[in-house]
Amino acid sequence: RIFPIRASDRPNQIFLLRKFRITVNYPKESVTASHKTTSKASKPNLDLLYVNPASVSNWQTKTERLLKKTTTLPDGIWLKLTVNEDGIYSLPFDQIAAKGISETAIDVNRIFLYSNSTGGFKMSDVINTPVPENLVEIAHWIISTDATFGSADTLIFWGRATSGLATNITGNLYFDRNYYSFDNYYWLLIADQTGEPKNIGTLESSQLAVNSTVTETEYLERHELEINNFMHSGTHWYGEKFSNSGTSISVVFPLPEREAAYSAKVKIRTAGATNKTTNFFTLFYSTSFYSTSPTPIASWSSSNYNTTNKIQTMSMVGGTNIFRITFTSSAASAQAYLDFMEIQYNRNLQPGTESLRFWAPNSNGLTEYRLSDVRLKNFTVFDVTDWENVSKQTVETDSENTYHFRAESFVQNRRSYFITSPDRYKSPQKIENLGRIDLTSLRTFAGAKYIIITDEAFQSAAEDLADLYANDLRETDRLSTKVVLQSQIFREFNADIPDPNAIRFFLKYAFENWSVKPEFVLLLGDGTYDYRGIKSNQGNFVLTYQVESESDVIDISSSYASDARFVYISGSDRLMDMAIGRIPAKTAEDAQNAVDKIRSYLTEPIYGDWRNRITLVADDPERPLTGEEYHITDTEDYIARYIPKNFTTEKLYLLEFPEVQDASTYGVKKPAATEAIFKQLSLGTTIINYMGHGSPTVWSQERVLDMERDISALQTGMKLPFWIAATCSWGQFDDISGNCMPEALMLKAEDGAIAALGATRPTYPSSNRSFISSLLQRWFSDGKVNRIRLGTLLQIVFSGNSENNEKYVLFGDPALYLALPTGQAEFDPLSSNSLKALANVSLNGAVVPDDAGFSGQGILKVFDSDRLVTRTYLTAGKESRSMSYVLPGELLFKGLVQVKNRSFSSRFFVPKDLNYENRFGFINLYSWSESSGREISAFYDSLIFRGSESVVDTIPPRISIGFQNIDFRDGDVITPNMSLQIRIQDEHGVNIAGQMGHDILVEYDSDPNQTIEATENFSYDTNSDTSGSLVLALPDIEHGEHSVTVMAWDNANNTATATSTFTLSLAEKLSVERVFNFPNPFRDETDLTFTLTQPAKVKIMIHTVRGLLVKTIDPSEIFPAGFQTIHWDGNDDFGDTVSRGIYIFKLSVISADFKQKDTFIGKLVKAK
Repeated sequence: RIFPIRASDRPNQIFLLRKFRITVNYPKESVTASHKTTSKASKPNLDLLYVNPASVSNWQTKTERLLKKTTTLPDGIWLKLTVNEDGIYSLPFDQIAAKGISETAIDVNRIFLYSNSTGGFKMSDVINTPVPENLVEIAHWIISTDATFGSADTLIFWGRATSGLATNITGNLYFDRNYYSFDNYYWLLIADQTGEPKNIGTLESSQLAVNSTVTETEYLERHELEINNFMHSGTHWYGEKFSNSGTSISVVFPLPEREAAYSAKVKIRTAGATNKTTNFFTLFYSTSFYSTSPTPIASWSSSNYNTTNKIQTMSMVGGTNIFRITFTSSAASAQAYLDFMEIQYNRNLQPGTESLRFWAPNSNGLTEYRLSDVRLKNFTVFDVTDWENVSKQTVETDSENTYHFRAESFVQNRRSYFITSPDRYKSPQKIENLGRIDLTSLRTFAGAKYIIITDEAFQSAAEDLADLYANDLRETDRLSTKVVLQSQIFREFNADIPDPNAIRFFLKYAFENWSVKPEFVLLLGDGTYDYRGIKSNQGNFVLTYQVESESDVIDISSSYASDARFVYISGSDRLMDMAIGRIPAKTAEDAQNAVDKIRSYLTEPIYGDWRNRITLVADDPERPLTGEEYHITDTEDYIARYIPKNFTTEKLYLLEFPEVQDASTYGVKKPAATEAIFKQLSLGTTIINYMGHGSPTVWSQERVLDMERDISALQTGMKLPFWIAATCSWGQFDDISGNCMPEALMLKAEDGAIAALGATRPTYPSSNRSFISSLLQRWFSDGKVNRIRLGTLLQIVFSGNSENNEKYVLFGDPALYLALPTGQAEFDPLSSNSLKALANVSLNGAVVPDDAGFSGQGILKVFDSDRLVTRTYLTAGKESRSMSYVLPGELLFKGLVQVKNRSFSSRFFVPKDLNYENRFGFINLYSWSESSGREISAFYDSLIFRGSESVVDTIPPRISIGFQNIDFRDGDVITPNMSLQIRIQDEHGVNIAGQMGHDILVEYDSDPNQTIEATENFSYDTNSDTSGSLVLALPDIEHGEHSVTVMAWDNANNTATATSTFTLSLAEKLSVERVFNFPNPFRDETDLTFTLTQPAKVKIMIHTVRGLLVKTIDPSEIFPAGFQTIHWDGNDDFGDTVSRGIYIFKLSVISADFKQKDTFIGKLVKAK
């Protein structure tokens, strides 16, 4: 720790440490290749990560490239074969001819067959694994009478399902599940030129002395139904359900009756599905369906959601083996699931008439295999140990139906064989002629900074976003872009087989090989945990990355979706090497709505003090648990303290709001808190942060925000906030059952959110606090705003070593710069920081550094001192507790200022309504330049309010009521889309402190229930301290006549009221109303006045009483809704003065879209 201020031995003195040196003594140790190095491109913004970034950059070394050179594939026609079972497959020439292959005899040396890099199994999820080849050639066998592939010829190959048996490094059998696809694909190429295709060869039986002779093989049968994912998370699916305590499940294993008994190892995995339970399982065994007393052979237990393996060695019979698993629990309503049941035993090498897969013994040496009862016609034994290089194994005949062969076996590469016959060959489930396709376009692309991965359905929106960043932003903010379809990634990195690691390998390849390295990745499309469409085939537009425990016993609590895993691509650490975000669109409209918001946010910014406001929401200490004061204290100590003082910080702590009894939510709701959140969102806030309890659709036990109830009612407009929620599962976007709140906010058109940060699964308060605090500390270091893209900021503070961090997903554009003022200004020191009530204070300041070119508009605010408050609450045990925290002071002044040539000045009056807390008040300024797009802010935080000036003021403020953009007169007709505009003026300023009931109140129709507190909407005029205005949208009132009354106070606490009336028309109908001319009669000229209910074109035709047209007035413009005036100078169309007498005028209006019309006919009188 370094303490820059230290006490002196002398009284009233301190020491200030201005300079220090830190010396680090390293042990004498040579740097070796094993030391971790960092790629310069992969770890951004070193100045935010280290105190000595220049030195760190010299220590960096280039990341080692792990990729081999990509294999060049021959040109030709591609056919895709779909396979979903293990076996030898037959592909007759006639079947490919039926798919449009016109050649009748193809040279066999032009036929190539390929698989993906794993033979159909799931791809590696090990971080440092090199990028695999997309297609790997596999051996095939063409049965032909000549050297061509033609009619009556057949192609033979070994095909694998995506899941199946495999051996580990110790030679033990296990079942390898592919969680991402049921279908495997093989790729047949008819090349333009001949080559050297890989053919299935023949292995001769060894004639050497054997180490062992086997007549049986290890065999594994598995019962597994993948039908339930009760946690709505992860890759594992479960089978039959134990619906409550006392239920049971039966599984039948029929074993070959060639032997009377088998020694078997039974493995069972079960999972609890109810929290706070202890679960007990018992395994019973019988050999008859009619047995009334099966034998209990094993029992085990687990708790809560834990998954447990049970392994039991036993004897089984040839024939029917019946297992019954019973479930009991500490809770009668508890539930559980059977994951799978495996039987591992040895069976004789006697295939009979069926195909048989068999394995070498788990030992090294030369083995002789003796097969008997082989009744397969024209059978072949295939060595399928290496799925790329399958061979035919020669066998020798011993006697009728009895054969043998000899081959080497190895523990670390345990051999596997498959005996079958042509009548048992399988056929591909589907054959597709893809023609000539490019399988390497992503590997040969030059590169781009920003990759957008999406689905075909959202390609238009993705291209729009790519164009925005490539061409439409300011030059300094542009990025080269590349839109990539997910299907294209699967095709070029995993042979069309869906797998999230294919996306990761693509990003790794781009990072290591493109000349322009990508820095940002957007996943434009929703994703779910249901990769294979078991429950729903909707919503997997861009795959999720589901994380689960790596142990054999699955820890369900550690199952979650993490987009960060896609960008662990350099080295073996769990750090994001690119910034990543997701827009979880489900429809093309969703995608376009989100992109339109980003485009408008960046290219048509709405400037205002909302961009200088941060809102903090914290849960109260009670419900569902008790005494949890840390929601508020963590917000105070780890969040609020890092927000720069030039921001306005609004604190909405739920403890501040009254409880309303409601039986549906633990007895309590807090509607005033919901209203306060809505108000802040309506005013605008650039960030809103919540700490507390939550769920995918709700904030707090009291449901202060409820997605179903509130999303449609939110009115942020394009003052779009960045939402941060340090709460459980708020970002669980991958659930097939519905949306989470960030999804709804992101996809709401022209409203809701510009981005959101939320966790996909339950999290821990202390870890949330550290993560969000670290984010703000990096964003707002040294009391200023670092201009940094949103995804890069998260990339810097993120560490995947924290499971809690990995659960957070950025919903939004990772390349986005949030609407925050990054420039700075400074106030000149006041002559005195001690201010009195009713004092008139002068302020001056300038933009720093010296930038004479900055000119723009600004908003200046003055705040009363912070308030230290102590609140008391009752715990669940009815114990009274209290806690203290600081709330912001009231707003005393808000006015517009002009910044010219970097300088600004303003004045304000100090109101009488002060809290006199003897704490510091402060001033902040937000300013912007529309021409340059620059935004600056400043603060002055040393104000002390004491005493009062000797000012006598008994004159109330002056209030005028009108409507925006029209010349309103009392009683006029207005439309619902018009906004009320109230102007207030006073020589000592308007009181906006909001203390002691001195608010600006707007009441409609003398109804207290229709009263709006409008103080926060008031703003002083530019560079004025005496006059200002506020604008309010009309409430939901019916059409007809209404009154509005405004009450306001001045800073000397004099009050005034004003009332006006208006008639609210139907918005959907155009009409012209209240038509008059004045004067009437007139001598020389007159004005025709009228009110429009909608914007319209206006035409006036004036006739004599005999019908002669004397004057046409056609302004050829669209008049806005409201009160209007058209002048007639009394001359006819020829410029001559009309004679005295009576004239008839016709006033015609037509809407701007020419769909609505209205007419008024009236009388004019020309006097002498």
